[in-house]
Amino acid sequence: EGASKFTTQLFNAATGHGWHTTSSSSSSSSMQEPDLAGPACIVDPAPTAAAAGDAASSTPAVPVEAEIMETPVQTPALAQIPPTENPIISLLKIKPFQATTIAAALNDVGSYSLIAWHSTFYERVFGLDSGVYAPMLAVILPVGGILGGVGGGLIADWLSVVGGRYWLTAGASLLAAPFVAQSLLAHTPAGSFTALLAGFALSEAWRAPGAIMIRSVAPQELGSTASALYLCIRNLIGGFGPVAVAKLAECVGLQHAMLLAPACYVVSGLIFYIAEKEIEDAAKQEQQQKQLQQ
Repeated sequence: EGASKFTTQLFNAATGHGWHTTSSSSSSSSMQEPDLAGPACIVDPAPTAAAAGDAASSTPAVPVEAEIMETPVQTPALAQIPPTENPIISLLKIKPFQATTIAAALNDVGSYSLIAWHSTFYERVFGLDSGVYAPMLAVILPVGGILGGVGGGLIADWLSVVGGRYWLTAGASLLAAPFVAQSLLAHTPAGSFTALLAGFALSEAWRAPGAIMIRSVAPQELGSTASALYLCIRNLIGGFGPVAVAKLAECVGLQHAMLLAPACYVVSGLIFYIAEKEIEDAAKQEQQQKQLQQ
């Protein structure tokens, strides 16, 4: 019996049959009964989408502090501008702005007075019917305004190049005064209408260059604010013109009360001259500073 077992083992070893069986059974037993003594390690050669998502979710996130330090902080542009005083107060402190605005406002006092009281003036002083003076005023005031406004703009551009813009802003306002006074003190309606056309055209010549003066003296970032404040002050002060004529007419009569208009033109022309000189001096100083920096 012992010899028979030994012979069988030799036969199995020679044919390899016994080794396959043993290996297979061993492998099978090892897969069915994993070793629980150590951690099990199962490698999945093709992970599923859910497994990939779980792996991504398990990846440690970058700390928030690190993201803030790596990404530059973007601050608004307004936050980078240092706080300053009120822009309206800043504009009112500019002397050329003050002079130009006051000169323009006084000119408006005269123009508003003429426009508001001209109809009543021709009725009371010359005894004209509205059918006579109304068509004349309907032609004289718009035509005079167009001639003065457009012509003044063209001449101002030319004078700005060659120098001496004050000849228009100040000179035209001063020259308008005697023509307007003549229209108020004339002895005939025809003489009054003729003088009014010339005087009103001259009194409107400052408007285009006046707007340029305001934009030139105001800071670039306050251009629109400067224009709005300029118009606001002009309208507020100009509105007192008709009221002042009404009060003066109670004391001296309408004809002499309306002489307020040419008086305002004279004062306006003088202040325009001061404003132009201040603007020229400021431009010279700026040019000298640029030359020193170069």
